[in-house]
Amino acid sequence: MIKSYLIDGVFGETDFNDFGRIYSSIEKHRKDIWKMPIEVILNIFDELGKSILLDRDLESIDGINYLCLWLRKKNLKDLIKLNLGDIRYLDNFVNISDKHKIKAQPRGVVCHWIAGNIPTLAIFSLVQSLIGKNGNILKVSEESASLIISILKKLNDIKVSLEREYLGKDLLKVISIVSFSSSETSLNKEFSLIADCKVIWGGKQAVEQILSLPQKEHCETNIFGPKYSFGVFDREYIEEKDFLDELSKSVLDIIAFDQMGCSSPHVIFFEKSRYSIHEIGERLADCFKKITKKYPKRQIDPYTAIKILNIRAKYYLDPDKDIIAEKRCDWTILIDQNICLEEPVQSRTIFIKEIQSVDEAIPLITRKVQTIGIGIKDEAKKDKFCLNATYHGVARCVSHGLMNNFESPWDGLFFIHRLVYWATMK
Repeated sequence: MIKSYLIDGVFGETDFNDFGRIYSSIEKHRKDIWKMPIEVILNIFDELGKSILLDRDLESIDGINYLCLWLRKKNLKDLIKLNLGDIRYLDNFVNISDKHKIKAQPRGVVCHWIAGNIPTLAIFSLVQSLIGKNGNILKVSEESASLIISILKKLNDIKVSLEREYLGKDLLKVISIVSFSSSETSLNKEFSLIADCKVIWGGKQAVEQILSLPQKEHCETNIFGPKYSFGVFDREYIEEKDFLDELSKSVLDIIAFDQMGCSSPHVIFFEKSRYSIHEIGERLADCFKKITKKYPKRQIDPYTAIKILNIRAKYYLDPDKDIIAEKRCDWTILIDQNICLEEPVQSRTIFIKEIQSVDEAIPLITRKVQTIGIGIKDEAKKDKFCLNATYHGVARCVSHGLMNNFESPWDGLFFIHRLVYWATMK
């Protein structure tokens, strides 16, 4: 059974046995968004961001303020330019040489499998697909549906003008939000087969299951699977007077989404300096104390709490390890000299390790590492490290404090570019 939360631009829970009605609704309205000028679509998203920012009921959601900034028209225009080169490709054929024109056409119906770990993930995925003027069906968890719906409902009240008036609710007609069990084989096959483009956000098991499903021969598949992230600081950075500010930025990276995001750091490596690794841990603890007063942990599930208590006990009992932790399970700093990428514990649990050189982290990198938070003072040294790190598979090397910022490219892909196909006219 499929539970639908949005169809034909109308919100409400409806049950369907198959995707026939849902798919036909998206196809029926797809040409309407295709005719809509991209400038109008961007104006609607800009207004959506402003509307979300004013909603006090949403302000406590992880990442909601960043989403509002990301939805700004200027940011989305920059995103399109980076992905496509020229925004005009989305509306018309554009000359690229004498008697040769190209246009970015929508893929068609995009089916999104949305992981439930990041509350706003569905909106980031959906907005980029709508920029490509696609129809969209999003499979979400029942738990996250209410947040997605509360954000999308704001489109009902948005009006923008460009030669004539356009309504934000017109975008809702090419969106369907659904949930159904991953164990329902026939529904999963059908969902895969109606897609002209698939977008998969999820863990290893989910990705493998979805990739095993049949699909259209022309279907484009975009996979954003499980990843791992960590941070580094070199000696010069550690010995700078503003080091505490940079540590505070690292803490913001750590507490965002309780480390459930692919870009969340789980280990930070510090080059040997005049400060011992325990002294650095104490400074990091001071940052945690200050920042968690402003951003207290709202809840912790029993399974994660047991993991934290177990790893704390392991470190307390080992004379070669050290630990600094808040009495409850608010945050935990684990210190040892084992140079490796530790298994994530999540929920504000960070491993810190001392290394002789940041280059010692390079052999640890595989293509499963998505983001490295970089604290390297000398620009030439930073460039060399990032060149080597990205050669080994890292997709993003960014300053501390920016690790969880959603940007393009993501996981090495220009996402909007993959949500269109290129048509030629000569």
